[in-house]
Amino acid sequence: MGPRSPRLSAGVVVVRRAGDDWLYLLLRAFNHWDFPKGMVEEGEEPLAAAAEMRAAGIALEGADEPPAQQPEEAATATPWIVVVTNTPPPPTDTPVPTDTPVPPTAAPARSVSSAPPRAANTATPVVVADRPQPARDLDPRLGALNVQVQPAGVQPGQSYWRLVAARWEDEGQSGGRHSIFVNVLDENGNRVVGQPVEIRWGSGSVSLPTEDKPLHEPAMNFPMYNTLGSYAVSVAGLPSDTVVGMGLGSIQQPAFTIHTCFYLTFQRTTR
Repeated sequence: MGPRSPRLSAGVVVVRRAGDDWLYLLLRAFNHWDFPKGMVEEGEEPLAAAAEMRAAGIALEGADEPPAQQPEEAATATPWIVVVTNTPPPPTDTPVPTDTPVPPTAAPARSVSSAPPRAANTATPVVVADRPQPARDLDPRLGALNVQVQPAGVQPGQSYWRLVAARWEDEGQSGGRHSIFVNVLDENGNRVVGQPVEIRWGSGSVSLPTEDKPLHEPAMNFPMYNTLGSYAVSVAGLPSDTVVGMGLGSIQQPAFTIHTCFYLTFQRTTR
C-alpha cells in the first residue's frame, strides 16, 4: 500500500458575546475536541466546506449548556459551549443575625490520667567555654613601627597557632643581621620541627620549615630586604595569628633599609 495522500479540512470558530463573556463552540468526536470543521471535497472551496458545517445540524443558539455526554463508540460530534470570562463569581448570601441566643454547648469531659506528665524532650545546647589562653609577650615598640597582630578568629574548642611572643631588635641590637626569626611550639612548650611557616610580601610568598637547631638559635630564619610594612608571617596547617607590617627601618626612619630583626614565637593552642 502506498502513502496516503494528504486531505484538507476547513472549519470555523463560532463565537458569541454573552454580556461580559465570550462563548465558543467546541465539538467532541470520540476523545477529541475541536472547532467545527469538515473535509474539503475535490473542486470545492475551503470557505464553502466550512459553511456546510451549519447544514450538519450544529448551531450555536440553544447550546449554552453541555448536553449529556455521548458514549465513546458514538461517532456523532457533541457541541459544548466554552465560557471565557474575567467576571468574578457572585457573592454568597450572608446569614442574617437573629436575636435568639445560641445555647452554649457542653464542653467534652476530659479524662484525667494518673500517669505523671512527661518531661519535654528538649536538647540542651552544649556551650564550650573559652580556655585560658597563653599570654602575649609583645615588644612595646611594635606599635610605633606600625607592626600589628591579626588574631586567627577561631571558635571555642578550636585549635590554632597563637602568637605568644614578638620582639624587635633595632640597628644597635641586631648586630648587622636583618631577618625574621621564628620558633613554633606545641601545647607543652616544646619546639615543633618541620612545621611550615608562611612569609608573604607584596610581590610573592614563601613557605619555610622550622629546623632542628640548638635552643639558643631560632628554628626558622628569613632575611628581609624591604622596608617596614612589607612582610606578614603566619604558621601553616591550622588557623593562625598573623603578624603584619614588618620590614627594615627604624621608628625614626621607617623608609630606610636599616638592618633590624624580628623574633616571633607561635604556640599551638586550643581556644
